Amino acid sequence: MATAARKRGGRGGAGSRGVFAPAVRETIEYAERIHERPRACPMFPEVIGHSAITETICYMQGYLAGRIASTGKMPSRQEMRELRSAVLHDPKVSDIIVGTQRTVRLGVGDTYPSEF
Repeated sequence: MATAARKRGGRGGAGSRGVFAPAVRETIEYAERIHERPRACPMFPEVIGHSAITETICYMQGYLAGRIASTGKMPSRQEMRELRSAVLHDPKVSDIIVGTQRTVRLGVGDTYPSEF
C-alpha cells in the first residue's frame, strides 16, 4: 500500500502537495497572467453568457490536469480533490471565475462589456 501511494505522488495533503506542487504553482501563475490581461492570453477561451462560470472552471481544471499529467505521476482521488480545491480557491483564479460572470448576454448578439 505504501508503494502505491509513492507511485501516485506520495502522501501529504494540499499543504505539502509534494510532487504536484509545481503543477499547482504553474496553474495559479497562469491564472495571474490571465487575470492581468485576459485578451492577451490566446489559450483562454472567449466565454460569455450563462455558461461562462462553468467554462472557466472547466478550463482551469483542464489546465491543472495537464500540468499534473506532465509530472508522470497520478494523484489519488483525495489528492486530486485537494489540488483542485487549492487552485479553484486561489484568489486570482476566483477573480477570473467571478470576472467571467460579469459578461452577460442581454439579447441575441448583445453583450455587456467586460474585461474578461
